[in-house]
Amino acid sequence: MIAIDTDVLAIHHVFHNDPRYEATEKFLAEIRGVTKGITIFNLLELCGIISTAGQAAESDRVFQQYFKPQDVMILFPDFTA
Repeated sequence: MIAIDTDVLAIHHVFHNDPRYEATEKFLAEIRGVTKGITIFNLLELCGIISTAGQAAESDRVFQQYFKPQDVMILFPDFTA
């Protein structure tokens, strides 16, 4: 599993003018089909970034998209330990 941080997801979804956009898209294309992990906190942070960019409906869509069966696992903390 490859863990992906919020900045990579934010560049992919929002910041298309970022100088790292091309490298980010290349990286995501190269790991297509490989199981990826993002924490629930990263997902919520991403949705906040999208909403702050004035795209509340897109934020909701992205949140729902990450919970659909695919090659991304949402990682939750274990509070029982």
